[in-house]
Amino acid sequence: MAGQTDVSGVSCLQFSDLKCRGIAAILLILYDLNNGFFIPNDRKKYSVGENAGMKLDENGGIEIYVAAEKPEGVPEENWLPINRKDEEMDIILRAYVADLEKMKTWQAPKADKLSP
Repeated sequence: MAGQTDVSGVSCLQFSDLKCRGIAAILLILYDLNNGFFIPNDRKKYSVGENAGMKLDENGGIEIYVAAEKPEGVPEENWLPINRKDEEMDIILRAYVADLEKMKTWQAPKADKLSP
């Protein structure tokens, strides 16, 4: 996902039942499209995932929120802070796969904008 992205609101990516889909781990990272570096934030948090911290729901899925402020009720681990809307960015998803057969029909989720 690359290009001009308005992040002034709250966006959410939902991944359902990762283990049943053959996904061993995920990592979601925001990069500045122009220079390829992490997008700075006060918390110095640049990714959500297995190594960076994430909290799965009771069904083994995860919702990752991209927003300037942590939405109410969202686990700290599942929030990726960003507070600028003036530059282009890449949202990179890395899916580490344990079972390629189960991945044949899987499609990465699209970000849903939840608020302006």
